[in-house]
Amino acid sequence: MVNNQPITKHSPVVGKVKKLYKTGYALSERISFTALMSRSRQAGNHFLAFYDHGLFVGFAYFVTVGKMTMVQYLAVQPALRSRGYGTDILKQIRFYTQTDKLLVTVPSGQDFAGGNHQQQTFYLQNGLLAKGAAIIVGNDRFTVLSNFGDFTKADYLALYNQFTGHRGWFVSDPVIHLADDVSQYSTGVGLL
Repeated sequence: MVNNQPITKHSPVVGKVKKLYKTGYALSERISFTALMSRSRQAGNHFLAFYDHGLFVGFAYFVTVGKMTMVQYLAVQPALRSRGYGTDILKQIRFYTQTDKLLVTVPSGQDFAGGNHQQQTFYLQNGLLAKGAAIIVGNDRFTVLSNFGDFTKADYLALYNQFTGHRGWFVSDPVIHLADDVSQYSTGVGLL
């Protein structure tokens, strides 16, 4: 089982985290690392490094509102993937936040170095289900995966606002399409 430590500008692995963040997520999915560090100091926002007996295995950035947690970023060192560390990190996130509702958004459509399909597969294998919902921020589309069936637009906006600190922080506010209104946004990925 992995353990965790908060990531600060003084963390010994901050350089490794930054590199993994930049290589693990497309530019359109990332905010600046400086902004990520700044936002992580706000109550409800969490930026953790994960270790296995002192070995840095990965990181996660997630936000919590009430009994809901949204995993914004989760990455495992490339050489350590497929060893169960991602699953252990998700377990640690649930334990750390004591929340029973977990949500992630994964990019729809074009893969970033094959990462989107791998992300979707990982979360599906860990009990999160495609909710037939699409989140559109600017020109980017995301598929919602979660472990709770009563996901609402208000739920996502609460988590989004927690992550951003306020509405409009990105190019535009998100457009949220739930299962009953996403057919026009299908991308062929099979999860939307």
